[in-house]
Amino acid sequence: MGYSKASFILLYLILCFSACRTEDTCNSKQGDTFNEISVESYNFVEDGNFQVNLSTKVLDILPEDYFQDFVLLKRKIDLFGNTIENSWEAIKDIKVDKSKIEIVILQDSLPPIGKQNKLYFHLKFPDRINYIDCSHPGSSDRYLLDLAMNLKRVLSDSIYLSEFDWEENLIKGGF
Repeated sequence: MGYSKASFILLYLILCFSACRTEDTCNSKQGDTFNEISVESYNFVEDGNFQVNLSTKVLDILPEDYFQDFVLLKRKIDLFGNTIENSWEAIKDIKVDKSKIEIVILQDSLPPIGKQNKLYFHLKFPDRINYIDCSHPGSSDRYLLDLAMNLKRVLSDSIYLSEFDWEENLIKGGF
């Protein structure tokens, strides 16, 4: 067929240029997944475990099933090879929907009287492209939600939650 190496390079460059020009309508036009997360309540539940209820305000266009398709990250090394604090072993159960996050913390992970535990949880949410009408160049994006909270036990049946923080990070897929 007589195609030259230069023809293949030209075709490759054309394909790359058109892929790079694809507008990102999933992220920059839509905004963050989470706009607000706050502590709604916390209390002991049956079998001595402890439940934390967080209320959320989220990007309205995302459907309910998007939030249910999260993954609790169970590792101590982040995507860049850095060591991170992660308390995933402390979780008995976690549920996420558009309006709330419910975390049940195992009794064994709670601090003794007069002590406190700082807990860190990392959730990964999928690419929005599979849930809403949008497009972006490259492979699948990921949205990471980092939660941190400090639990302090005052009495045997009393725990105080303080220093609650959260951060969302977008990890764009490669080209």
